[in-house]
Amino acid sequence: IKDLPVLSGSIFFLGIMGILFVLDDLYPGGKFVPLQIFVPVTAFFAARALELFGYSTSITEGSHLIYGRVSILSVNNSPLFGIGWICAGVESLVIYIIVIFLFLKKSNIATRRKLLYFVVGAVITYLINIMRIFTLAMILLSGKMQFFHDFHNFYGQFYSITWITVYPIMIVGIENLLKKRAKTKT
Repeated sequence: IKDLPVLSGSIFFLGIMGILFVLDDLYPGGKFVPLQIFVPVTAFFAARALELFGYSTSITEGSHLIYGRVSILSVNNSPLFGIGWICAGVESLVIYIIVIFLFLKKSNIATRRKLLYFVVGAVITYLINIMRIFTLAMILLSGKMQFFHDFHNFYGQFYSITWITVYPIMIVGIENLLKKRAKTKT
């Protein structure tokens, strides 16, 4: 019990993720709809990125037996795949928020810079989620179904996890540079 404060961040993180997945699995009539709120927007931006590469895209809404309401990305008038909240990176946004909150809470960074770091990191995390959907679409369009499943189930997670791991290190580096700069001015 005396070490509980040391582990509180981990317990909090596990608790939030557990609550999200339990809510999503036990929600009556399908998936927990609020978790799907970012999905259409993420799908929209991934579709716009595909259009930059010359593909004709559209987003429709569909229903999946297991995943509930999903956004369906179609390319060249052919449905490509459905996008649920985990696939769209809502999970990585939650992980980012918890990790960066715990990191910034323990730091002695000025409040204004903490807010800036939080917002910039959230935007980049969201862009990474768009890039993940874009990458999945490009893999599927290449006809490599096995690569699609491997990327979807395993490698795609590295996009956001790498960013969430590296970003606090970048913040520490920036803060050290700012401190050195402040010392040389005085």
